[in-house]
This record gives sequence, structure tokens and C-alpha cells, in this order.
Amino acid sequence: MIEIKSRTKQPISILRELRTKYSRKVTDLVGAKILVTDRKKVDKISKVIKKKFKVIKDKDLYKKPLGGYRARHLIVKYRKYPVEIQVKTKGIDKIGEKYHQIYKTGTKKQKNRIKKLFDNQYKRDEKIMKKRNRRRKWKRK
Repeated sequence: MIEIKSRTKQPISILRELRTKYSRKVTDLVGAKILVTDRKKVDKISKVIKKKFKVIKDKDLYKKPLGGYRARHLIVKYRKYPVEIQVKTKGIDKIGEKYHQIYKTGTKKQKNRIKKLFDNQYKRDEKIMKKRNRRRKWKRK
């Protein structure tokens, strides 16, 4: 099952970003999250997005995790506006939602704990994907 969530950036977040990214454009005022059960679906949906929209930026955080966080962040052109679409597993999203503020402002020790949570969730996601692949192969026989 796929879950889709959307959001509009809060005014205070926009101001903070403008202060830190003053020389660049803010590209994530509007965004959506597509939550799936495993990595294979993350890749599949990312391909569909790339076919349907003009992609301005594709950040693959599976190749280069950020503090253990893994997802695909695609900034696409919708009409004339940039929209960020995050594609990730439900488990990664749950951890990210719960610990986002600590990740941004926490101590090194807290950030290392969060990284371990993300790493463990990634391992669980990979196990789920492998189990599903084995079941599919078994059903084809």
C-alpha cells in the first residue's frame, strides 16, 4: 500500500531558509511525501516521477545517506513552480518525523542514536524487500 502526504512550508521555516540560502532559491515551499513499504517501490515510483515531470534535482539519499536517513528527494517542475517530492519507506518516515528536531539541533550523541535507528530501519526494510522477492519467485514456479 502506498501512502501520500503533502505539506506547505511554514512561514518561519521559509525565513530561516532564506537567511541560510540567501544566494540560492528556496525550492521546497510545497512538497509531498510518498510512503511505501520497501526500497524497490521507492525506486519504481522515482522512475515514474522522472517520466511524468521535469526533474530539477534528484537527491538519492540511498547512495549517500544523511545521518543514516535514506530516501529519494526529487524537485520537479509543476506548472511553473518547484515542488519537492520525497519518496521513502514508512519506517524511515516515522523515525524522521519523530526525531527531526533532535537531528537538527541535538548533541552528537543524540544524532548518533538517531543514525543507528535509521540504519536499523534500513536493514528491516531490506529484509522485507528480500522476503517479498523470494515469495514472488516462489509463486512464479
